[in-house]
Amino acid sequence: MKINRLIEIITILLNRQTVTAKELADRFGVSKRTIYRDVDALSSAGVPIYTDKGKNGGISILEGYTLNKTMLSKSESEGLILALKAMGATDYPKADALLEKIGYQKLWAYVAQCGKQMAGAPYCKYTNPSEDFMKFDIELGVPVSESLPEKDGIYMAKTCEGKAITAMHKGAYKDIEKTYAPMMQYLAENKLESTGVYYDYYLNNPADTSENELLTKVVFMLK
Repeated sequence: MKINRLIEIITILLNRQTVTAKELADRFGVSKRTIYRDVDALSSAGVPIYTDKGKNGGISILEGYTLNKTMLSKSESEGLILALKAMGATDYPKADALLEKIGYQKLWAYVAQCGKQMAGAPYCKYTNPSEDFMKFDIELGVPVSESLPEKDGIYMAKTCEGKAITAMHKGAYKDIEKTYAPMMQYLAENKLESTGVYYDYYLNNPADTSENELLTKVVFMLK
């Protein structure tokens, strides 16, 4: 899917100073011509991407760039969130930062605009998962102490009501499966049934916390 390739190209460039068209072509199994067309598409969309010729040349992105959500349609934005979550679970340390930029930053800005403050840790809510948990719906949220009016796709929602099992994950977000797996086993051993709603609460900030000290509270809602 082209949008996923474009987003992954951006993420690769944010993690590496320069990459060659051949390296990208080999990674995605496409021609160098296709990569250059992708570069043109990103440039046309406002991404500050450029190419340098010569021995140490390649494709680069302007230092300090963060992804602008306005360059994406609604459906592409939804696809982007799923792509970044998948990439964040592999080997791209800036994938979660991009996800934060397009999702949480919008929420934080709106809360501040309303003259309010967060009342707890930001979370990611997963619903309607497939059996292998590879496909699901995602809701990003920040707790507030009172209702705020809906605006630009931001709405009020309730979280974590009813019975649940919880666990604390310490370490990289990409390793959270190490916490999910024993929780799933606990459900089976104790004959408990999940509602299919799961929460990850991010208790500290990855911008100023080392990866091995990150804390994520995992919640499985029960029937």
